[in-house]
Amino acid sequence: MKRLNGALLLSLTVAGLMFGPAANAQDPNFTFTLGTTALQVTTSGGQVTFDGAVTNGDAYQLYLNSDSSGFDTQPINPYPPLTLDDSAFINGFPLSLTPSGNAGDSYGVSQPQALFTVTVPAGTPVGSYNGYFTIVGGSDSSYIDPITNQLGTAEFTVDVTSAVPEGGASSLYLLLAGVVCFGVMVLRARKARKASASA
Repeated sequence: MKRLNGALLLSLTVAGLMFGPAANAQDPNFTFTLGTTALQVTTSGGQVTFDGAVTNGDAYQLYLNSDSSGFDTQPINPYPPLTLDDSAFINGFPLSLTPSGNAGDSYGVSQPQALFTVTVPAGTPVGSYNGYFTIVGGSDSSYIDPITNQLGTAEFTVDVTSAVPEGGASSLYLLLAGVVCFGVMVLRARKARKASASA
């Protein structure tokens, strides 16, 4: 009986290691927060910028090597997707944070710094669009795998409050007015030709 229990336990352990969820290896001593709010509101065709702050609680230097981002929800076709520009993180945040307790162990804590910008294309339907931003790195500057080298992740939401129509009713009225004006000009030209031909 003990042999059967041992074999069963070993089988379950091996199966758990093979088929269990992949560890995302987030650093529990690394603090990453979005600055003012994780919810931004804009209209269709607008942009919103999220800011953030990072703190190293580890006893060693942490490298902020890269980032990974995406959206859990996007507009359904034929609408174009929301886009995220991470250049504020790449160009503005430090390449590394010093060990905890030293000057330079945090960035953006007293004043959150621009982190990324989300662009909402014109014509995007009203709704809430959820996404995430992950800082990738670790104790070495070569740690760039977005799955195994996650330092921290923050989730965000962009609420689109009103859709700006692309060529809505006003464009249709302008087109109709142009066609009517063209028709009137053609009729006047015909009348003028008839009048000059009969005279």
